[in-house]
Amino acid sequence: MERLHFEASLLDNLKNPGIPVLYDYGETEDFVFLIEEYVKGEPLNEYVLTHTLSEAQIIRYIIELSDILIYLHTGCTPAVLYQDMKPEHIFIQGDSLKLVDYGICRFLSGKGEKENAPDGPVYGTVRYASPEQMAGAPADERSDLYSLARVVKELSGHCEKKVSRQFMRLLLPALSEDPDKRPISVKEWRDKWIILQDKI
Repeated sequence: MERLHFEASLLDNLKNPGIPVLYDYGETEDFVFLIEEYVKGEPLNEYVLTHTLSEAQIIRYIIELSDILIYLHTGCTPAVLYQDMKPEHIFIQGDSLKLVDYGICRFLSGKGEKENAPDGPVYGTVRYASPEQMAGAPADERSDLYSLARVVKELSGHCEKKVSRQFMRLLLPALSEDPDKRPISVKEWRDKWIILQDKI
């Protein structure tokens, strides 16, 4: 219940078109309830089963998801680590995306310093979480960047043709096991994808 309270209070303060709106929340003796915007569309993990993607489409998804993370990392006070990026939490809505499920977010008070961690440690999804996150070690926005890069690597396998060398040159550093070898921020990484997008 403590984590649901945390998610409700967090969502109540998030205002971004890529994040579902929280309309109301409350509790009874037995449970906490959240009334959120109904997210139409199809989760990305199901979408790729019936659609092939172009490189340009994947880059558009990268930029849009990066923008949501940039909002969480730099547009919120304190900064928010999402910590659970995976295809099941990304909904395709026509030409736009929604990122759902903020249950294991953390506030970040300073570089690598996590606050507000109800219900003890929560490490994310093994397939997508960063090594430092899985180890319960201090994490910063480069951890969310790693998780997004893991999703992108998976999407590249659903591309209609092999992705370009330029694509892989941008992707691989974000997949480094060592956070210090990743791009310094999601914004820095996003800006490079925008440059590549303009060349396609």
